Amino acid sequence: MAQKSKRDFNSLALILFDNWVKSQSPIVDPKLLYADIEGLITIKMSINFVDTRADDPRDWLFRRIKNYGVRSRLININKVFPDCRIGDLPDQAYVADAIIPQFQRVLEARTPQMDLVQTRIVGLSLGYDRIILPQKRTGKPDWCITFTEGRFLLSTSQSPTLDTVDEHIIQLLMEGQTAKDAAEILGLSSRTIEHRIEKLKREHDARNATQLVAKLISSHVDRHVSRA
Repeated sequence: MAQKSKRDFNSLALILFDNWVKSQSPIVDPKLLYADIEGLITIKMSINFVDTRADDPRDWLFRRIKNYGVRSRLININKVFPDCRIGDLPDQAYVADAIIPQFQRVLEARTPQMDLVQTRIVGLSLGYDRIILPQKRTGKPDWCITFTEGRFLLSTSQSPTLDTVDEHIIQLLMEGQTAKDAAEILGLSSRTIEHRIEKLKREHDARNATQLVAKLISSHVDRHVSRA
């Protein structure tokens, strides 16, 4: 039985993986995989179903099971992912970059895979954790379940000098990493990271890194439970 204290992504993804491993083949009902976590997910998480029976990935069918509950000023993420054909999702560049190749690998391997997605969607910088679980069966899976947790959703239009390194620094700061940690993770000198943080602080009129993170979060994301 899942414990209600285990609400972080890795713990819930492990429950999903264990359910997949222990299940008998073929899995007919996808809810057997996610039922244990359905009541435990936070507003930053979502569960989705993809019907993969079509030969053309653009004809796969996407359906939301549990929506994101985070309400963003920048984008309504649930409207960007309506229940529809994959080929009808609004941002096909995102689909080609972050959905089709990864799902094809999972379908070919017929085993769950977990990754950190860092991409762009409708002009925004998007990062999220994801696990994809294919139907357990002989032959090509008919469907997959995905479980995701958002890490960041940022607009770069307000800062024309914001580059990929800046985006990674912002992500790491939001995750609670220090400048020294960021330097080690990104393979840069601490001095370089500190200079970039100073630049970001000036651009966002922040006195320190803590206030910078607070301003980034408050200016880009409203953390309210969605009634959608």
